[in-house]
Amino acid sequence: MGRQLAEVLNSAGHRIVLCDAHSAAQHDDIERGIGWAATPADCASGQDAVFIFVRTSEQVEDVVLADVDGVLMARVRPSVVILGSTVSLITTERIDTACREAGVAFIDAPVNGRPPDLVIFAGTRRRDLVRFGPLLDEVSRAVHHVGPAGCGTITKHIHQLVLYANHLNSVVALQLGVRAGIDERTLLRALLDSGAASRALSGLADRTGVARLPDGASIDLIAKDMLLVEQTAEMFGERWPVVAGLLQIYRAAQVAGLGSEHFDRIREVTEQ
Repeated sequence: MGRQLAEVLNSAGHRIVLCDAHSAAQHDDIERGIGWAATPADCASGQDAVFIFVRTSEQVEDVVLADVDGVLMARVRPSVVILGSTVSLITTERIDTACREAGVAFIDAPVNGRPPDLVIFAGTRRRDLVRFGPLLDEVSRAVHHVGPAGCGTITKHIHQLVLYANHLNSVVALQLGVRAGIDERTLLRALLDSGAASRALSGLADRTGVARLPDGASIDLIAKDMLLVEQTAEMFGERWPVVAGLLQIYRAAQVAGLGSEHFDRIREVTEQ
């Protein structure tokens, strides 16, 4: 995600500096005018904005808060830190607090989609969105201001719950129809022409046979996100059986060795 965003911003004429543990493409990037930095602090120094796209809450905290080479230890601190990763609410709140104490604006900005067509769930102060919103517009098709920092993270957690619960329910429902003797594509056409129509069903209708969907997250990433949803719900005194059920199924897929596979392969667990 971060590399795709860098490509879009580089094409728009921005000066880009990357810090990435995977440096295989470093030579090609330099030839195209994209700089490289050894540490997050070096990457952030003197920049107007720092976008962060990593996989886990722990990685985010290390990138931003590390004592020696974190973003906030930059010699010249950036104007804003924009967090695009899907992380825990506690991590988002820690980053927000640290940025405010350092005099750096913070936008809690988890995303859906791919640059330049992202949908961004922005949690920040309105004045910061006014100031840095045009930059977000360059990599997205929509920016939704959902409240202060933390609200973007919660919105992304809800998005993940709705998206993957719908997908799993659709997979199980189709399996029931097939076991009852109904042709899968016939069933899909009927459902898509009814009140049951959804993006999840449309995505399943687009595949051929058992081919996987062309784009999307791995089972490992979704299991991680379902755990974040469960943790957020518990912070607000909620315990949702549907979240526990989703997490149980995705963990079963991990145990079955499917963790690195596309989420559509979850059907191999539900078919058992």
